[in-house]
Amino acid sequence: MNYSGIQDENVAKGFFNKTCAECGKNIRQRDTIAMNMKFNGRTTDRLYCKKCFKKHMNWCEEQWQWHLKAFNRQDCVLFTNERDIIDENSPLK
Repeated sequence: MNYSGIQDENVAKGFFNKTCAECGKNIRQRDTIAMNMKFNGRTTDRLYCKKCFKKHMNWCEEQWQWHLKAFNRQDCVLFTNERDIIDENSPLK
């Protein structure tokens, strides 16, 4: 299986299709999984959906977006999107 952008397949398998530790909602969004791993460690067994994570961190949507952009700018592997990897001379950009 291809886990886009995550080099360690064991890490990817361990965190895809998890449920929120607080509300039980399925967590499938890559950014949500990445945010959990970034703040709680890659080996955490407690993941939160975006809504519960923001509540737990006492964040609003703007703070969530700010952190996503900051981690993308830092080239954090957890947050790197395929669109960010496209060659700047590519016609796909």
